[in-house]
Amino acid sequence: DSPLHRACEKKCLFQVRQLVEELKDLNPKNRLGQTPLHVSVNNDALEISKVYRCRFAGFTWENTFDDLLPKKECINSTGLIKAKAKHDLKDSFGNMPIHISSSCGAAACLDVLISAGSCINAVNFQNETPLYLAAKRDNLLIIKKNLKCKPLVDVTSLSGLSAKGVAQISGHKKAVELIQAYER
Repeated sequence: DSPLHRACEKKCLFQVRQLVEELKDLNPKNRLGQTPLHVSVNNDALEISKVYRCRFAGFTWENTFDDLLPKKECINSTGLIKAKAKHDLKDSFGNMPIHISSSCGAAACLDVLISAGSCINAVNFQNETPLYLAAKRDNLLIIKKNLKCKPLVDVTSLSGLSAKGVAQISGHKKAVELIQAYER
């Protein structure tokens, strides 16, 4: 892992700020093929991500830091995106940060990624969409956020299940209801 990966993992906002200012490559991959943004989203560490995003967007660190402190969520991911870290890179499992945010329930990070233009219909190497991963974990808030973006709901994973199918087989009745209501 790079120093930037470790700083994102530990949610060390000041270290991330320093590294973002010093480094030219904000998208190095670790042994799992993850960029610092993957790691940041996985930790729901908005603090460090916001620092990344500010680097090339003409923001001053002080203003960004002051704006973000009260939010306490997804600062790292937001900063990374502002600094032009790529949000569409896949890790060694084919997951983009949007898959990770949908899988781990990082709602604030999901909002940031959607705003940055992440593809809501992206599939990982198991052919799972962000909606599928949210339905699999019965995360109703994340399912609703995905559905607002008008995703394809009939995409089936390599297991042969759609988002609705995985919710049904897992006994997630509310998730099934949300997806069925969307399909109508």
